[in-house]
Amino acid sequence: VGGCVLKELGKKGITNVIHCAASVSFTQSIEDATSANILPALRLKRLATKWGARYTHISTAFVHGNNHSTLERKLPEKTYDLRDRWDVKKVFKSMQEGGGLAEEVMSKEGFANSYCFSKCIAELMLEEMGGDTVVVRPAIVGPSIAAPYKGYGGDRASTLVAGALLFLSSRWSMWYLPDNEVPVVPCDVVGREVLRRAFGEANGVYNAIWGSEDGRERFTWKKFSETTILIGQVKGVYGRWVGMVSKFLGTDLGSQGKGDDFAWWHTNVPMRLLEVKCSALEFFGRKDEAAKMRKMTPFLNLPYLFKPFTERNFHFASELTKPAKFDDEEYMILCGMVGERFREKIAGGRKKKAGDWKKLVIGGRR
Repeated sequence: VGGCVLKELGKKGITNVIHCAASVSFTQSIEDATSANILPALRLKRLATKWGARYTHISTAFVHGNNHSTLERKLPEKTYDLRDRWDVKKVFKSMQEGGGLAEEVMSKEGFANSYCFSKCIAELMLEEMGGDTVVVRPAIVGPSIAAPYKGYGGDRASTLVAGALLFLSSRWSMWYLPDNEVPVVPCDVVGREVLRRAFGEANGVYNAIWGSEDGRERFTWKKFSETTILIGQVKGVYGRWVGMVSKFLGTDLGSQGKGDDFAWWHTNVPMRLLEVKCSALEFFGRKDEAAKMRKMTPFLNLPYLFKPFTERNFHFASELTKPAKFDDEEYMILCGMVGERFREKIAGGRKKKAGDWKKLVIGGRR
């Protein structure tokens, strides 16, 4: 948007600025995450202040580093303050320059990836700026339950739906999926919460995630994997025997023991097999095919990128509660079916090709 356009917008009496754009890639560098998720947020905040408008920033619920939670000690609706341990302005500068301090802070504080880290620092920098500011933190965003229609999942598979898509497309991938609750919230619920907070009276930080202490059946990673496997069998993606065996080898076996054990299995079985296949293709002169297959690596690496969100339960302080008639098992099926729709769309009735996976969004980017 050019300066002339911004000047004209400033004359129109704008009352609210809502910043939703971000790069949610789990594999981007800290420098790229800063450019995409912090700098634009600060610029828009300055514009909102200049216009006298309220600024609403969409963050993520996973900004607390490795800070664990319990039902008695939930992750609060306030910034995760690093300022008693680190000079945040120096950290921010290091993030822009790709410096070692940023890497050290991200590692020692236990952030899952550069995306979560950048969102945490963005919140702190916005807090330093003061003014009329609202921060809304969605957890994992899933398909809609009502608007614009039930099962809307956007134009690109991301996060939970991308997980279901990989589950259906590559049954021999290994996952770490213990019986922990999935911290998921439908996208239309998030949208309503953003508008409610943006046009409400109170500034502050708000977690956009449902509570789960009402005794109902839980939406867990293990149950979601079992549901997705059944969807694959019903839809004819693979046979019953393949589903049962791959569930045992790829999910049950991989989810036993500690997360470190899973990391070893993931690196040395599916990822090593992919590399062996690529090397074999290159040996026989099929270099183009090998190059295309290597582009599948970020997609096949999803199980490892998911591990920080599957290996424990998250408990967030929030005013949001599930509707009385909400059915977790039905929503699990809905999420799996949305993943299956994306699989059918990519396959297009043709035999799967390595190049097709370039059409996917891996954590927010092509």
